[in-house]
Amino acid sequence: RKYGLVSDTTVHSYSLLIPKDRYFKDHPEYFALLGGKRQAGGGQLCLSNKGLRAAFVRELRKWIEREPNVSPVGICPNDGYGWCECAACRALDTEEDRRAGTVNGRVADFVKYVCAALPNHAIGHYSYSNFADFYKLLDPLPKNLKMSFTAFHCQSHVLCDGSCPENGKFRRRIRELKAKGADFYVYDYYVHRWGVLPAPMWQCVSREFKSLRKEGVSGFLSECGNAKAEHWASFWPAFYTAATMLYDADTDVDGLVEDW
Repeated sequence: RKYGLVSDTTVHSYSLLIPKDRYFKDHPEYFALLGGKRQAGGGQLCLSNKGLRAAFVRELRKWIEREPNVSPVGICPNDGYGWCECAACRALDTEEDRRAGTVNGRVADFVKYVCAALPNHAIGHYSYSNFADFYKLLDPLPKNLKMSFTAFHCQSHVLCDGSCPENGKFRRRIRELKAKGADFYVYDYYVHRWGVLPAPMWQCVSREFKSLRKEGVSGFLSECGNAKAEHWASFWPAFYTAATMLYDADTDVDGLVEDW
């Protein structure tokens, strides 16, 4: 608050809002049906269940009352898979979901419900994994939806480089989101699976922020370890550049190198 910042809780949150220790005993139907049994852990929620939806919104309202300065408030699925196999949840999936093993339909329906129940609060959600395309099924997008666009991408080219065979698909998605009027930011993975390899990517990071601003992306974050993490020795220039470009995307990267 001192610096005018607010916390964004767009993170894997089903288990935080509907904890198994509090809900499973009396309401196993709120949890995913897997292999014919309701599972207290290692899976998702039964998104089609009306009782679950009411409890989810109720818990979300309690959270907002406790932490009114948090915005957006995240409602993302748990990390991993374990999606409910009940008939009602499967009925929410699209034909494409059934062919591809995705769950965009049920996630879109659930997001629409929660956004409508809390119209005066920013609601955060990932575009990620097997529900990366859920937004395509929302027309129009809820005005209070703030999306986190996750991207495992080629770090030799900027995210919006259409000439890169890997990054071209991300540029298409960014432009789809823009066309729908989405408010979204990029969630990157600078250090994921990189280990302690050298990371001379600051020139590309610099160009990327100029590109993201031009494309109308509203923000950026990347996973990283703390300053004692082994990868920090090789990655701090990339993060330093990213932090500086977030503040001023016109910064001369060669001048940053001189500072180092």
